[in-house]
Amino acid sequence: MDSVQAEQFKVLGVESRIRIIELLKQKGSLCVSKLSDALGITPSAVSQHLKVLKQAGLVRNERKGYWIHYRLDPVALQQCKELLSEVCTCGCKGTGRIREAALSRAKDPSALLRKYERQLQKELKEVRSRIKAMGSKTSKRSNTSKRSMRSMRSTGSTGSKRSTGSTGSKRSKTSKR
Repeated sequence: MDSVQAEQFKVLGVESRIRIIELLKQKGSLCVSKLSDALGITPSAVSQHLKVLKQAGLVRNERKGYWIHYRLDPVALQQCKELLSEVCTCGCKGTGRIREAALSRAKDPSALLRKYERQLQKELKEVRSRIKAMGSKTSKRSNTSKRSMRSMRSTGSTGSKRSTGSTGSKRSKTSKR
């Protein structure tokens, strides 16, 4: 690994920079103000992160009138991906599949496959746990929304409760104040 690649990975050790890269990957070219709004951090913080990403060669900029738009450098990101797949310990080469060469060199291919299986089961367990956690958050939000909707139905549009008289009919908001 050369110093440029090491610097790129060092730069990627900051969560905000990863989020910037994800946004640029999803939405394409963006200016600082758009990134700032999307990330919920100050424009000056975004500018600093972009400066570091640009120095590492991961991001390029282009002036469009008054604004400077930033975009990913796909070549640099591909190089990062290739390097990661070289040092990856699972042997998948970034494909999610086991390297056939590693299997052919193994003294006990079935033991190697069992090892990979254990690693994948552990990862699957973690993913299921995260899904379950997200599901409970979603269901809590959903239950809160349902309670809010019931509450809104039981109150008028002004928020005041409607009362019923002894006959069971609803009184108007203007009667008997």
